[in-house]
Amino acid sequence: MGIKQLFALVVLGLVTFVGLAQGTEEQRKYGVPDPAAFSAFITASGTAGGFSTFHHSEYTYMDIYLDTPDERLFQHGLSLRFRKRFLNDTLVTYGLQLKSEMAADTAVRMEVEEPELDFYQVKTTDGWQPLTKILDVYFDALAQGPVDFHSPEIAEASVVLQEWIRFKAGGVVTPFQRLLHLQLEGLDLKGVQSLRPVIGGVEKRLRSHIYSDPATTTAALKTVSPNVLPESLRPKFFLEHPDYNWLLESSLDSAVFYPLFDSKIPSVVIFEYETENKYVVPETGTQLLSQLEAELKSRFGLKPQRSSKYRRSMEEFGE
Repeated sequence: MGIKQLFALVVLGLVTFVGLAQGTEEQRKYGVPDPAAFSAFITASGTAGGFSTFHHSEYTYMDIYLDTPDERLFQHGLSLRFRKRFLNDTLVTYGLQLKSEMAADTAVRMEVEEPELDFYQVKTTDGWQPLTKILDVYFDALAQGPVDFHSPEIAEASVVLQEWIRFKAGGVVTPFQRLLHLQLEGLDLKGVQSLRPVIGGVEKRLRSHIYSDPATTTAALKTVSPNVLPESLRPKFFLEHPDYNWLLESSLDSAVFYPLFDSKIPSVVIFEYETENKYVVPETGTQLLSQLEAELKSRFGLKPQRSSKYRRSMEEFGE
């Protein structure tokens, strides 16, 4: 088994165990009024209200968001993206992910992913090529900044990509299957077949574990039962520190998005913090999310928000 396949299996195992088996995930998102101060807190693995953080990874993501010509995904509160992940500069993976918008600040979101795209092939004028090679035409352009979507290279890649979507829309690709299952207006088979790239973006992500250290945490957090997980699902940090109680996970994102259509707005920059419920008892995890939220609001002025990066970008590009 290759390292990409092994990584995908590990990620899927974690996701399933913490409650995503049905394609849902409890998250909370925040705007950050002072990015410099909060970034310093995250990179220093700071402590807040008895919650300790451990900054363990820095990822770079590149995204290509899809929608129908009449923006049906946007209208229905959904987003669908191809993503290329650079994990700690040592591993690259590709995925296709469908997400729902949050209906409330504490909402559980639908999240469905096809985590391994290396197996798919597309037909080009030069013969059959990996789908990831076509995606890299976009991603390589994004690495340089705004994408010239009128360029011959991008135009050719768009034709090939859209043909792959038309061919696979009614097949076994998980996000496409879920879209059809939802039976939303304008997202029948014909609608899914019409999906095409609308936004490209580059995102820097700082990942952190959130846990309680019995030597420094509060009396209340000491009473939280250990988050009992199989050893295979516990991060290395907690195997090395078995007395630490892994409670939550977090991401601090700095992202820039570019339109792949004519827009008066050349780019949108978004700075966002997100926390995720990782506790084995979801209800307890929800309470922990609320406790951490109160502390971060008080200390850093974080502001809860609901809209995805895709929705916020599309709203600005459409002005």
